[in-house]
Amino acid sequence: ISPDGKVIKLKKSGKGVIYAKINPKDPKWEDRDRIVLSKSHACEAMYAVLGEKGFFPKEKFKEFLHFNSMLQGHAEICTPGVEYSGGSLGQGISLKPRRLLALLSRRCS
Repeated sequence: ISPDGKVIKLKKSGKGVIYAKINPKDPKWEDRDRIVLSKSHACEAMYAVLGEKGFFPKEKFKEFLHFNSMLQGHAEICTPGVEYSGGSLGQGISLKPRRLLALLSRRCS
């Protein structure tokens, strides 16, 4: 969800994330794009982009799916740059409208 309220659909390649307005030095930046994966078990593409953008060292990729690793098979908030812990398929469908409404209400107040 972009700061102006547009919902941008990501393709499986993760190209949408590459161009997302996100900043590892200021991960809670108000004007950042919010990345919501509805299919959280497809988080590898998001991890790759977050690593490339500097949210965590690329060496962490070697720990993917290891016990106690921050890079698990579903997106989790323990991973820098991830804003929600994913779960069931379609969970993002209910999360996106709520995030959008919260974002818009802050802008209107």
